[in-house]
Amino acid sequence: MENLLYSEVHLICIIIVSLEIIQAIKSIDKSPGMRLFVICFAFIDLSFVFNLLLRFAENSGRPVLLVPTRQFYYLFFGLGAFTWFVYSEYQFSLKRLGKKHLILASVPFLLAEVLMLSSIGFSVDALAKQETMQLVSLGVGCGYMSASGARACVKAFIKKNYLKKDEYLMIGLFALVALVCAFLQILIKVSVSLVVEGTSLCVLMQQRALPLVCAGETICAVLLYQKHQEKLISRDPLTGITNRIQLVQYLSNKMNNHTQSLYLIMMDINGLKKINEAYGHSQGDAALIQVADALKETVPRNFLISRYGGDEFVITGEISTEEQILIINEGIKRNVDRRNDANNRPWNVSVCIGFAKYTQNMTCVSDFLSEAYASLCAAKKSQNIKN
Repeated sequence: MENLLYSEVHLICIIIVSLEIIQAIKSIDKSPGMRLFVICFAFIDLSFVFNLLLRFAENSGRPVLLVPTRQFYYLFFGLGAFTWFVYSEYQFSLKRLGKKHLILASVPFLLAEVLMLSSIGFSVDALAKQETMQLVSLGVGCGYMSASGARACVKAFIKKNYLKKDEYLMIGLFALVALVCAFLQILIKVSVSLVVEGTSLCVLMQQRALPLVCAGETICAVLLYQKHQEKLISRDPLTGITNRIQLVQYLSNKMNNHTQSLYLIMMDINGLKKINEAYGHSQGDAALIQVADALKETVPRNFLISRYGGDEFVITGEISTEEQILIINEGIKRNVDRRNDANNRPWNVSVCIGFAKYTQNMTCVSDFLSEAYASLCAAKKSQNIKN
């Protein structure tokens, strides 16, 4: 009965994670983060497969099957933990790890695998030697999980990471669930097996009577993928920056906290309609992307950049003085002009900018946006700009 339950839970988890991987591959999101997500959970899924095969090998009583199956289980477990660490680091900075940092991060995993292979290989008479090396491999994998989970939890409660708080908490939760389930799995097996004389801790771990890790990681994988899909909904698919949904959520939170140093910059592209009419909408899209890229390069990292709609962009964040806002605005204009020169297109774009500072008289988000829009209209009028 125990073996049947163990097999059923593993098969269900393997099917769920496999379907999620297929869905992620078919997704329109081809970002490095999604690719790392797919690779990570492919390794985790393979670890589930070999964990199930390991169960059958243990029950078969054939050491010739047990050693290689166990070897592959720990290999894919380690690869899953390592790629999860790399995926987490990407989510923290939205940048891939450089080759130097990637090599340094992989050293513990590579050392553990070299020790496993050099000490036991695939020989049938090496089962006793395998126990210590398995503990090392398991410890390295748990170390990767602990590092990513701890860092995610710390980042989740840093004020400037408000928009990514839920995402960071999910990364931390995944690592925490994996570690807690592994501990409970070992604890339960040890507690029911203390009467078995001569049974070592590593053997008890290998038997894994309850598939807690498998079930826990599968649940977290589903929740994490759902969270990723929710994030896509709040992203503008053309420019990759946030859309109005996340902008309103951000402003609502800040205004409810009565932030006194909150500024909102509203800007639009001059003559986008003419570019669409003269050169086609593909060139109009290129103009939007050009401006969005200029904003990403110019605006401070703690500011939120959003496409508000059509040719309008909104930038909001906390800053100490109005002079700094003026510096940011001038920097945006210079960067847009520089990209005009570099792109060598048959058209050039320029932007018009207005801004407002939050006051407690603004009772809702629309009041704040209206104030910035009025400033934008005044700037356009002063420059005699018509779209």
